Formats: sequence, C-alpha cells, structure tokens
Amino acid sequence: MPSDFLKKQPSKSRASERRILDIEEFDNYDHWMRDCRVRSDAWFTVETWARENGFHMVAYKAKKRLYQKGMVPDSFISFLEVRHEEGRVVLKSWIQVSTKMRWLTLFKLPNELKIDPSGFWAVRVRRRACHEINDLLVRLKQPEIANSHLFHWADFALTTLFLLALFPLPLVLFVLGLIGKIEISAGLSNSLLSLLGEKFSFLLGTGISLILIHHWVIIKQVRKNWANWTSFAISSLVFSVLSIFLLTRTGREMLDQKIVFYCVSHYNEQKCNKGFNSLSASEREYFSKRLDSFQKQLAIKKE
Repeated sequence: MPSDFLKKQPSKSRASERRILDIEEFDNYDHWMRDCRVRSDAWFTVETWARENGFHMVAYKAKKRLYQKGMVPDSFISFLEVRHEEGRVVLKSWIQVSTKMRWLTLFKLPNELKIDPSGFWAVRVRRRACHEINDLLVRLKQPEIANSHLFHWADFALTTLFLLALFPLPLVLFVLGLIGKIEISAGLSNSLLSLLGEKFSFLLGTGISLILIHHWVIIKQVRKNWANWTSFAISSLVFSVLSIFLLTRTGREMLDQKIVFYCVSHYNEQKCNKGFNSLSASEREYFSKRLDSFQKQLAIKKE
C-alpha cells in the first residue's frame, strides 16, 4: 500500500487551502487530481466502475478510498484515490513503475508516471489509464481529462500497429518489382503505367480495408485477445498472398501488352523477337494464339 495514502498532505498557505471546485491539476506529489462537484452519493458509481475496469480497493480511511489495478510483480500498477465528502469528489491518480521495467528501459522511466495523455515514454500505459479514468468521469457527469480525446497512435491496439507497419512492405516490393518492366515508348508507357496504377490501387484499397475491419470490427466489437491475433495473422497472410499474386499477374499482363505492341500495332522485329525469346514454350504458344487473334481483329477493322 502506498504510504502517501496515510500521510498527512503537505501544509499550504491559507490562500492555497481554499478549494476551487471542478479543477484539474497535479498535486505536490505530481499526482493527477480532479476536484469536482456531485449531486448525490458517488460511492456506488465508483465501486461499479472499479469492478468493471479491474480495480480493487486496497485501503480505506474515513471518507477516502484507494483503488489499485495490477499486482506488485506487474510492470505498471495504476492507483486511484477517491475522497468523497460534502457534495464533491476529489480524484487522484498515478502509475507506479516496477523495478524490472525501469531496468529494461535503462531507467528512462521514473518510479511513478503522471496521468498524462501526451509524450512518448510509456504513453500507451498512460493513455489507457486516461481512458479508464475518463469512463469514471463520464459516469460522474464530468469532462474528460484534458487532451485525452485527441488522436494519438498509442490508442491503437498492438496488432493494428503491427499491420500498419507490415502492409507498406508488400506495396513497396510490388512497385519495385514492376517499375523496371515499364518501357518509355509513345503509346505504350501510359498503358503500362495505367495497368500498374490500377493494380496498386486495388492492393492499397484491400490493405486499408483489412486494417479497418481489424480495427473497427475485431478490436472494437469482438474485444478478445485471441481474436485480435487471429485477425492479424489472417490479414497479414491474405495481404501477402494477394501482393505476390498481383505481382506475378501484373508482370504477365505487362509482357502481354508489350508483345502485342511491338509485334502487332507498332511492329519492331528486334523487340518482338526479344519478347518471344523470354517466354517458355507454353507461353509462346499462348501468345502466338493471342497475336493471331489480334491480327485478325486488325484486318477486320481495316476492311
């Protein structure tokens, strides 16, 4: 049990002793504090919130209670002190950092973390604590912690962040694998670039859709850890297989367009023969049939 809970608060001047209700600040121990008015008894609301969010009471003194989330060996332990009297509630919260975590971070982390939704070190832990406290503040009909509603990457689940980091790689490999097959030639370059852009857009749209489904359906609705990791594995596999399939198919379609261009519409014997020589026997037979078909179509159009 933190000794600060039983300590007498530091003495203050008479001016600072006058309480200002509905304020948010940090006290002398650098603990986040919110002093707010309530119209009725709030203990039932606090106890319900604590039970739903995994907090349990570890100390009780008169009109003050201390709640804790996490056990001593845990990396981070969240504390919430609640004092309820005379139609107001005073909340104080902080996060205790284990010695193990301090060693792992080369003592970049202090003994206690402030309840602050910004910054870098342990920001995911701090923002999670902010969201939990916000849930209590909403139930007490109070505004949320300042700036905690703003967008921050740390609000995403780890699996979503992994997907965001993983998906650009197949996209880059897809472009690098095909950009060298584009030839600068009037009437051909635009066609090849258009084909590349079309397939890239489809791959990009699929990746974005998979991330949105993972985040808004699996993370937000299912809310199961096993479902999060299963969705991550399936999404990664689907996107990787699709990128390889589109890379192979788009390369074939580019070659198809170049052979038709150099062998039919804009005849170039050298490049036509070079394109055919790069094909296997089955592919040559396939393209021979395609060229015959194109030649017949051109003959019909000329007539």
